[in-house]
Amino acid sequence: TTTRITYTMSSQELKVLLIEDNPGDAFLMKFYLGESTSPVFHVSHAETVKAALELLSENTFDIILSDMNLPDSFGVDTIKSILSNYPGNLVIVLTGLTDEEVGLETVRYGAQDFLTKGKFDSKVLISSVMFAFERFKLNKQIDSFTKQLDEENSRLDTIQKLLNVGYIEYDTKTQKIFRTDYTLKLTNQGP
Repeated sequence: TTTRITYTMSSQELKVLLIEDNPGDAFLMKFYLGESTSPVFHVSHAETVKAALELLSENTFDIILSDMNLPDSFGVDTIKSILSNYPGNLVIVLTGLTDEEVGLETVRYGAQDFLTKGKFDSKVLISSVMFAFERFKLNKQIDSFTKQLDEENSRLDTIQKLLNVGYIEYDTKTQKIFRTDYTLKLTNQGP
């Protein structure tokens, strides 16, 4: 007998906020996301930015899928409204066929990705959402590690000043010497 092992992304559940005013497009997005069993997507729907901001004030979402042209917001202003009120959220922009350039611009304003309506099926939508989600999580971890490293470096600088010492490192591979700013100051060679 053969044992078959299948790998799934665990039975992960993700909360999605869909901001879409077109009923047909909203139905299609919900249908596509509903085809996924791992992860399972729980979709909340808003038809305007105002309604979306109200939902965001009451709930947390793992992913925000947003159309750019809504009754109360248009183009890049849509992404700006969402991220200025609720920074640090994963936003994927849904654009019409003629909005691809604007979709790229939204990425510059903080969207993780953009998808052009009519150019994807459920598999592409789900994989795009999951790639964006994983990339977003990794970027958050990198930001957290960078912050911790900055705090540790600041603590080390303070300790050096308190003890009136510095340190020198020698890299045997590159044969380069690194001296801390405080070491340079103590030896009258720097700031």
